[in-house]
Amino acid sequence: MSETDHNQTQPALPILGSVLLQNELKARRRFASHGERICTGCAEIDDHVLVGGGFERGIVVGINGIDEAGRLVSLQINGKCACGEA
Repeated sequence: MSETDHNQTQPALPILGSVLLQNELKARRRFASHGERICTGCAEIDDHVLVGGGFERGIVVGINGIDEAGRLVSLQINGKCACGEA
């Protein structure tokens, strides 16, 4: 393969919606075996902000807050998960 071949990008291959759905359902079943939600440890956030008792497992969440509040909540959640408390 020449140097020129390495610099050419290839288009992404299409993925059928049915394949994406099957992957999503498989991931949800896997995460559900660990419990549906990860609580933050703060009842006000879990019950009033995240109606349902915490973050849903298996999703990506962005946390933002004033005066590093988002960072503190993130660290608390990561700590609980690492210790097996979530």
